[in-house]
Amino acid sequence: MDEQQSPADSWTDRSSTFCDKDAREAYNELIDLQLRWLFPKFLRNLRSQTPCERERGRVAVIEYCDDEVLEPEIFKSSSKLQSHFEEQTGPRKRLFIVEDVALNYMEVLGAQLRIPPSFFASHWADPATPEFNHRNPFRRYAEKTFVIRYASTQPIRIEADAEVHGNVFRYDSNVQRHVYCYDPKGPIFDQPKSYHALSFWTSGERSDGSWDSVLIVDPPVREIVKSVTNGSDLAVDRTSQERAYSRMDCLDPDFSDLEILPPDPAKWSGTWQRPSCDSLFDDIISLEPDMPAHAVDPRSCTNVARRLALCYFLHFLRRRILNMLRLQENPRTAILHTNRCDYLREFGEGVLSSWHHEIFGFVVNTKFNMGIVISEAKEHFEVLGLHRTGVADVPEWERDGWLAVQEYCSKIITMADAFLQSYLQFTSMQEAQAANRNAQSLARITNLTMVFVPLSTIAAIFSMTDDFLPGERKGWVYWATALPVLLLTFAVMTELHSSLKSYWKIATFAAALPTYSASASPTTSCTPSPTPSPPCNCTTNNGPSTGPKVTNIIRPKAISQYDVWTGAVRFQTPNGKVFKDGKTTDVTTLLTFEFPEASKGKTCSFQFDLTGDSSAKVSGTGEFDIFISQAPATKSASTWPSGNLRDQHIGRMAAKAKGPATWVPGFPVFGQSFPCPAGQVYGGELVGVGSVDSIEWLASAAGAYISWKE
Repeated sequence: MDEQQSPADSWTDRSSTFCDKDAREAYNELIDLQLRWLFPKFLRNLRSQTPCERERGRVAVIEYCDDEVLEPEIFKSSSKLQSHFEEQTGPRKRLFIVEDVALNYMEVLGAQLRIPPSFFASHWADPATPEFNHRNPFRRYAEKTFVIRYASTQPIRIEADAEVHGNVFRYDSNVQRHVYCYDPKGPIFDQPKSYHALSFWTSGERSDGSWDSVLIVDPPVREIVKSVTNGSDLAVDRTSQERAYSRMDCLDPDFSDLEILPPDPAKWSGTWQRPSCDSLFDDIISLEPDMPAHAVDPRSCTNVARRLALCYFLHFLRRRILNMLRLQENPRTAILHTNRCDYLREFGEGVLSSWHHEIFGFVVNTKFNMGIVISEAKEHFEVLGLHRTGVADVPEWERDGWLAVQEYCSKIITMADAFLQSYLQFTSMQEAQAANRNAQSLARITNLTMVFVPLSTIAAIFSMTDDFLPGERKGWVYWATALPVLLLTFAVMTELHSSLKSYWKIATFAAALPTYSASASPTTSCTPSPTPSPPCNCTTNNGPSTGPKVTNIIRPKAISQYDVWTGAVRFQTPNGKVFKDGKTTDVTTLLTFEFPEASKGKTCSFQFDLTGDSSAKVSGTGEFDIFISQAPATKSASTWPSGNLRDQHIGRMAAKAKGPATWVPGFPVFGQSFPCPAGQVYGGELVGVGSVDSIEWLASAAGAYISWKE
């Protein structure tokens, strides 16, 4: 709803134009009319507020005169706020800061400034809940209004039994806000967190230069919180000295962007500003008057508030990064954070040494939450108009701040992906090893049983007469018969065990994965796109003319690229690519190999050679891991669940531009020599190594292949 200017298009003393009672009654009617359908929960909250709750919260006004910021005036009641509007002082430039949403304050501000009730309603709902009308989908960017959603941590402790009250508590406020506490028995024990909104509305500048702007901020956590389960009051402890509840001010970004100190040394200490980060309302009141003099307009007067929201948000995300690093530690005893160079290095000790459902759920939830946060951060880019290019009123600090939010979210998602992949692979390998040990123990028991079966049979035969019993004259016959049979049985079982062990080694590759018919044709998409022909898959007596000379080679039947962050698969690409830089999505290459019948009984080896591609590029670590896939890629996909289906790690290689890759020692060697699974189709994946890695090649001229010798 756009404001309609007065006939003179200038500031007018509203107390002389209408009766206040009539205006508030009309505004109440509008509240019922507009909010009944769009915000029914908020309307019920307004009507259920007690007389005390209708006056809850604070309102302050900051006036600007000739670009000078006057001292803020704080109103402790709605009647004093009404008196402020009744003063006849001429045109004004004012910023009203509203903490919480109380009915009386809402009626005064809404009736006097003609603010649509939906502005207050859109601020009320918890940003973490599925509410949809907080923003108009038909007007993403608006000059006169915006809503910013951000997260923060709370340096508080709530003494409550998690089995009775749970881990989520409601603010003691009119707005719907919650404190989300960590489970003390969970993998991470840290500060509670909460999600907030910062809402802005302005009348815009009138013809006489006056304007009014309103900023709604969330209240801080008060002395009590409410139990969600039974509504009981629970005390809030702000004095706990435990590390998990400490604020860690070192995680706060520098609020000041001063580049050079003023000439007068006496003013140096006054140039540094730091918010308390306890109450957004108090921080705005304390910092806004100290800001350097500048031309203030209806929107730039909220610069301090928008900058504070970014500071709160960045502190929250930095703490999330440290939490991901601390997954390998005991959070109650750890003093220093794990160095990121040692992240996911040790799986033999601590919580990562075995499967824990709560750890897996925590990381999956973290990845999901960060995906939502990064999408909202991108949306804020448009809501605040930061996507506009060539516009002078776009602050660089704000653009860079929201880019930093997106970068932190991407970093957390990358850490979560790395954790999930390595954790699943480790636990799968651990379970396989445990099953193997159990099978070996069972085999030993079986062997021992088989040894004594002949002895039992011989003893049963000789027990038919008393002549062969111990102590009798023919008792020696039993031992003369049993000992050779025992030795013969032991020799037979030893040879059988050796034969089975050799057979198991040969059959490991085929047993590890499901088989796919070589004649099965891959599924194609409904809308085929023009793609180059796939590299040939053939058996030849000569190697490639530009590569090493080998007896037989198998080229990939299909080469695809996989985006780790999104799960997207680009099927049948002309180029192979292995890429990671920690800033954008990691890219891996998916391979499909079809083993011909001619390879039956032969020993295969994975190879990678860039000799035939003069345009191939290798930078960063230049190394890549080779994995077997649970199933080969068959079509393009924009996201999961198809994904890469990564399975066993079979080796690591170091690529070389214009040359063959070499195997890196200290890693699995299965890829160097394995029984050829003739007549079957298998998938593989090439994954970058290290923090920065890039390998690109033309698939038709170079890259991966499998060789075998006659």
